[in-house]
Amino acid sequence: MRHKKILSATLSIALSALMIGVSQAPVSAATSTITIAVPGLPPSQGNPFKEGPGTPGIHTYAAIFDALTRVDDKGIVRARLATYWKTINSTTWRFTLREDVKFSNGEAFNADAVNDTIDFLVSADGRKTTIGSTELPELTGAKKVSEFVVDITTKTPDAILPAKLAALYIVAPKAWKAAGQDVFAKAPIGTGPYKVDSITTTRIEMSAFTGSWREPKADKLVIIPLADAASRLQALQSGQVNMVAGINPDQIAAAKKSKATVISIPAPQVMSLAYNVVGGGAVKDVRVRQALNYAVDKEAIANGLLAGKGKAATQGVTPSVLGYNKAVQGYPYDPAKAKELLAAAGYEKGLTINADITVGSFPSDNLIYQSVKSDLAKVGVTLNYTTITFAQWLPQYNANSWKGEAFGLSWNSAPRGDASRPYAIFVCKPVGAFYCNAEEDALVKKSNTELNAAKRLAILKEIAVKVTASAPALYIVEQIDLYAVGKGVKGFSAANRLIAYENIYVR
Repeated sequence: MRHKKILSATLSIALSALMIGVSQAPVSAATSTITIAVPGLPPSQGNPFKEGPGTPGIHTYAAIFDALTRVDDKGIVRARLATYWKTINSTTWRFTLREDVKFSNGEAFNADAVNDTIDFLVSADGRKTTIGSTELPELTGAKKVSEFVVDITTKTPDAILPAKLAALYIVAPKAWKAAGQDVFAKAPIGTGPYKVDSITTTRIEMSAFTGSWREPKADKLVIIPLADAASRLQALQSGQVNMVAGINPDQIAAAKKSKATVISIPAPQVMSLAYNVVGGGAVKDVRVRQALNYAVDKEAIANGLLAGKGKAATQGVTPSVLGYNKAVQGYPYDPAKAKELLAAAGYEKGLTINADITVGSFPSDNLIYQSVKSDLAKVGVTLNYTTITFAQWLPQYNANSWKGEAFGLSWNSAPRGDASRPYAIFVCKPVGAFYCNAEEDALVKKSNTELNAAKRLAILKEIAVKVTASAPALYIVEQIDLYAVGKGVKGFSAANRLIAYENIYVR
């Protein structure tokens, strides 16, 4: 299709997520249940708009909902609920929709469903959500052209709107309107392979939606949150679950000993500590922000705590993401340079940094923070961090109400596979900005409107140079995803952090 060729030019640097071969073997007549342990469940339960397209929500929403598009492991925008798209004018994209698709409650998927979803997103309530305020703030509306054709409009020209729409899940319109956000969240309805039977803070039970256009191969799906990686592995070993999202590298041998298959996939995310520059304090000085970067031995962390599967971060995006600049070398380990910069900033005797973090989303993240803390101590910086839940983290992130000088935040390029996403967040986030630089912000906005692929890539590479130098965060490592799949589980695959639940079954 023509749209794939057009968009692949814009998204030409491939995501490096490794697709694991999917078995197409038929499922036996016996009932099969997939039970997966994940680091956490989405605090907003089945409301897909309140949280960004990352953990913990992505592990749940991939089973229930579909977006108009998805970005594959090659960085190409692929069909999902939309099958074709093209520009009508500088601020309008026209999408042709997949036909004969139904929501799990029997409602038909069509242009009205897309219109209603976007109408909510651009409403006052929709703008209060993460998707409406941060992921897609440029949307202005949608207009039905015919039953399966819809025009989506933006404030300014948007070169990669089809890629961005991979973050927008379409909800059943009648159910959404009748229930309201809070009630719908307890009984979410989408077009995905599974329909929710029950959803609580400790367990989600789903059954196969056999009418889904992505008809599943298993009968049941159960998602259990276990915050600790050791608990997730133990659940796999004991047979409580047959799949795990997020084990640590030091657990690989134990997982394999229990006959599990371990799958390592590079994540399009850079783990970091973001600086609350807007909040003031020591991190307001760029020399301090740079010093903290020089103080951490990122190579040792990647080689030791990620068993060489991750890499030291040089900038806010990974090599697989459009906009990565290989000329940017980042901050090599140089504690002497760190001390020199701290002294120049007036902190020769050291300083204290307070941070809030969440753990369990990435392999070894707790140990990585401990290592960062140890390295900073060697140059006279005391890092005091408090571990909080994602439910506690999210409202502070949305409002930038952090009390400390830093907080845990990844540079997440998923699901669009483009550097514009993390840069839009780390450089002048539309709501609740924690760092803002006018020159860098202007470049980010320019990258969003530049329709020429080569010119746009040049802008993104320029942003990489400037933003890395201004250091709005302590860049740590290019992260990975580690899955453990138990014996008898067939058909597992994941790309761009998205699990293809429809292909998985248990023999």
